[in-house]
Amino acid sequence: MNLDFASVWEMISDIIPENDALISGDEVVSWKDFDINSSKIATALSNAGLSANSKAGLYLNNSNEYLIGQNAIFKIGGVPINVNYRYVAEELIYLLDNSDSEAVFYHACYSSRINEIADSLPNIKAWIEVADGTQSHFENALKFEELMDTCEPMERIYRDPNTIYMLYTGGTTGMPKGVMYKQGEFLVFLFRTLKAMGYDVPEDINNLEEQIHNFKKDNTFIKSLVGCPLMHGTGMWLGAFLPLLLGGTAITSKN
Repeated sequence: MNLDFASVWEMISDIIPENDALISGDEVVSWKDFDINSSKIATALSNAGLSANSKAGLYLNNSNEYLIGQNAIFKIGGVPINVNYRYVAEELIYLLDNSDSEAVFYHACYSSRINEIADSLPNIKAWIEVADGTQSHFENALKFEELMDTCEPMERIYRDPNTIYMLYTGGTTGMPKGVMYKQGEFLVFLFRTLKAMGYDVPEDINNLEEQIHNFKKDNTFIKSLVGCPLMHGTGMWLGAFLPLLLGGTAITSKN
């Protein structure tokens, strides 16, 4: 089994396509749609000029779109960048420039700030706006919903397990820093964490596909209500990564 996030989730989506992967408020996304929608957004990223090892910022509140956008970045072999939605303009410019981000996903409620900083970030190839019921104040954005309507799903590809996964620190002890992990090694760490927490995880990670089939037979998939922001390591790693890596469901509350 290829040890990268996107490949693991592609395998899971093939086994349990109709199961719930993401829930946010009344919005439920099946594993099949999680895979397809992520693939469509991956096509949009590729069309914008992003490719393997490209960085893309996630300036989003907790939502299904956060996890779909992140998976789309993984699908192209890229590196998602967590963005603290409480940052002001100067901090945002620093983070997006320091991370070499080439695209940014953001909720429409932050569009005024995007309008404020966009000219200071000439290396951003695509601003992707997620509707949230508020008025948009930035004209040069691609619309997340329109991309899912118009883009064809990206074909599945081989991805290097040595591709970097990066988490930016909050900057409480200095400027924010990107802490880097190799995806393959980081996935092994996450599965060891699941096992230590008492979850039924195979000793050999290559047997994960068989385990997902067993969960399907016994209907023993886990669900996790994400209590922390997804842009924080605790919210993403414990709240979203752990259930999704076992074919479960990540639940986020609407703001």
